[in-house]
Amino acid sequence: MAAVSKHPLDDVYSTIKTLSTEELKGLLEDDELLREYFEQSLTAFKAKQDLVRNIKTQIFEEAQKNLTAKDEFEKVQVEVETLRAAVYQRQQDLKPLSARVEEVQQEGNIHAVIGRLEGAVSEAESQCREMASNTDSDTNWNKFATDFIKLRKTLHYRQAILERLTIDRTDIGHGR
Repeated sequence: MAAVSKHPLDDVYSTIKTLSTEELKGLLEDDELLREYFEQSLTAFKAKQDLVRNIKTQIFEEAQKNLTAKDEFEKVQVEVETLRAAVYQRQQDLKPLSARVEEVQQEGNIHAVIGRLEGAVSEAESQCREMASNTDSDTNWNKFATDFIKLRKTLHYRQAILERLTIDRTDIGHGR
């Protein structure tokens, strides 16, 4: 941006300095020509003053807008901080509920596992009884013993797991 003149007549003085000696003599001898020259210089000077005034006005208006925007920004910033604090507080309030929901979900999963395991134990017991009742004099006792031991082992594993889940669940329920 160009520097603003220190004195209103600086521009006139600088343009007079650029005139030749004949042009200066002509201005001094002809009053009409002198008046015309200064009117042109004065018009240019007024135009520059108007331009400077407009620039100052625009700068002032922008500064006002910036101050208004700053105030609005600060208000929004306060609202954001308030909302952030509210969200944090809600998160803190929800932590116990979230833990309880997770606990209930795990309980639900344990209930399902226990239910399926009880069914599997019952099925294995039924298969053992059926196998024992289907024996006769033609039974291959070596194969029967192998199959029956395998089935009983599966039954005992399932019963042990079921008992362990039931005991663990009872301990959890009593806060141990």
